[in-house]
Amino acid sequence: METQQRHPDSHAASKTSDFQDHSTNPADWSVLTGETPQTRMASWRQQRERVDVIAFYQDRQGNPWREFSNFYQRTNDSFEFVLPRQLLDIAGVSEDQRDQYAPVIHCDFSEKAIMLCKAAVMGDANSYAAIAAATTPKDAKLLGRTVGPWNDERWQQVVCGVAVAALRQKFAVPTLRKKLQSTGHMVLAEATRQDKVWAIGINLNMPTVYQVPARWRGSNILGWALMQVREVQRAEDQVHRGAGGDMHG
Repeated sequence: METQQRHPDSHAASKTSDFQDHSTNPADWSVLTGETPQTRMASWRQQRERVDVIAFYQDRQGNPWREFSNFYQRTNDSFEFVLPRQLLDIAGVSEDQRDQYAPVIHCDFSEKAIMLCKAAVMGDANSYAAIAAATTPKDAKLLGRTVGPWNDERWQQVVCGVAVAALRQKFAVPTLRKKLQSTGHMVLAEATRQDKVWAIGINLNMPTVYQVPARWRGSNILGWALMQVREVQRAEDQVHRGAGGDMHG
């Protein structure tokens, strides 16, 4: 069961990088944020004080934060994922080959969006089409593992930006946006020892450890990206509020 401790002034929860792309068209968003799994890990290691954390893992029914999982799949919370064109630029895909990469793909889960980005930035049109047709998160993940030719250095440079681009679009769905905003300024962390890149490398049953980011064994890309999206949404709401528009419920 996820552990939650509430404290509205938790430092590090509201701290985000300088990256905020305010373009309204996701196709124009940059995936080069200046953040990598390595810079994330270095940043967490500097945070030696105990902080208030919402730790989550998996999308099983009954998990209070199941929506944060990339495997979360619910038809009513699906979204149209717009591929950032910069991924194809980085891959060196020529203009006459870009029609092999559908610019908009319907996604019932964010794992598909992330794996689509992986195929696009590697210039693997066949994998891109196969992932687009995937109907389960597990299938999309397995197909993502076959993407090639693989360039790990390239992926390390874009993976954080990919996470933000995918989750910004997923959490634009009103019900999901409301769920994300309900976390206040808490630190968000995917807690499993099975993943030291997207998660913190520590299980949910170790709260005294995961409440101190410096003790994490993973980069927590997923939690970091969720917090980035949360802050971008708040910035958007401030602009909207200033214009006198209706707020998201």
